[in-house]
Formats: sequence, C-alpha cells, structure tokens
Amino acid sequence: SLGLLTSGLAHELNTPLANALLYTQIALEELDDEDLNKNSICQHLSTVIDEVKQGSSVIKNLLYFSRHTHSDSQTVDCNKLLAKLMEFTIPHCDSKKIHVKMELENDMPDVIAHASTLQSILTNLVANAIEAMPDGGNLVLKTRFVPILKMIKIEVTDSGNGIPEEDISNIFNPFYSTKKPGEGTGFGLFISYEMARKLGGDLRVVSATRNKSKQSGTSFTIELPVED
Repeated sequence: SLGLLTSGLAHELNTPLANALLYTQIALEELDDEDLNKNSICQHLSTVIDEVKQGSSVIKNLLYFSRHTHSDSQTVDCNKLLAKLMEFTIPHCDSKKIHVKMELENDMPDVIAHASTLQSILTNLVANAIEAMPDGGNLVLKTRFVPILKMIKIEVTDSGNGIPEEDISNIFNPFYSTKKPGEGTGFGLFISYEMARKLGGDLRVVSATRNKSKQSGTSFTIELPVED
C-alpha cells in the first residue's frame, strides 16, 4: 500500500511540475524574442498556474487525509448537514438541468463523526454525481436508520452513464480516476472511503451502465455508526 501510494504521488506531482517547468522555459524564450507576443506568453503562464494548482490539490488532499483521525470524532445530525450542503448545491444543479430529490428519514439519532469530515465526504460524492450528468439527470439523496446495525445509511445516487464493471474494483484505490487526464487527482474517493472506515463505517458503490441495464447510474452509500 505504501509503495502504491508513493509511486502514485510521485507520478501525480511529477506531471504538473514537468509541465510547469516546460511552459515557464517557453515563456522565458519568448521574452527574448524580438517579435514579442504578449498573448502567447500570458497563455503559457496561465497553463503554469493551472499545473501548479493541480499539484497543490494533490498535496492538499494528502494533508487532509493525514490530519483527520478517529480521535477527531464528535456527533453530528447528518440530515441537517446534508440539507445545509444542498442549500448551496441545488441552484448549481438547476443550472445544469439536474433534478434533486431528497428523502431524509425523520427522528434519526446523530452519527459518530466530525462534521467537517462528513461534509467533505458528502461534498465529494455529490460533486462526482453532478459531474457524471453533464447533460442533466436526477440526483437522489436518501438517509435511513437501521436499528439492528446501529447504523445510518446515506445514499447519493445519480442517473449518469454508470461506472464500467472493470473499474468498480479499483474505484477506491489512490490515484485511480475514470476522469480525463488533468480533470481529477484520483484522491477524492480514496479519501472518502478511508475517512468512512476510520469513523467505524464504510462506503459502498453500486453502478450500472447502459449496456448492462436499461437504466444506468451510480449509487454510493455511506454507512456510519450512531451515537449510543
């Protein structure tokens, strides 16, 4: 696991650093050119900024993962947290023609989790669901209490194209991403999964593609223990 994490981190940082160095050198060479093209230089420097931000996001996610431990745990009302998150997200969904449906079970006990940790997990799952529906669709959020397990389950379901069967087994691995190069670090689901496990819970995924089912989509389920 350490070898996988180290090699993945080296690769994810080396690519943006190499690109940033390349475009900086090109910009410097163009500054010495008699036919100075300001727009071209600005474009190269803009690319450098984007590459540095990409590398920074990898470091930020790694630091977030290393700093949050089970000792941070408190209790939180997941319904209130989810409703607050969606207050800011629903207008964004409306602009993308995504219909949001919330089915939150009433009178549930609090879950054992740090509010910021649970919010980060939910934010990542909702953001992934929105990205999975570029042409619009349905986003369904559900919460339910399972007394016999002393667990609360939070489901985030989209009606996107689904995750191919060959990718499902790797979806929670660090640096593994189904997004196009440069669009994701492959850290989001890995961190969400590890955080859920550290809180004594779990994160599961079920997905169907159009060639395997009449209705495609993906559903992530967070399982978290409740306050005794």
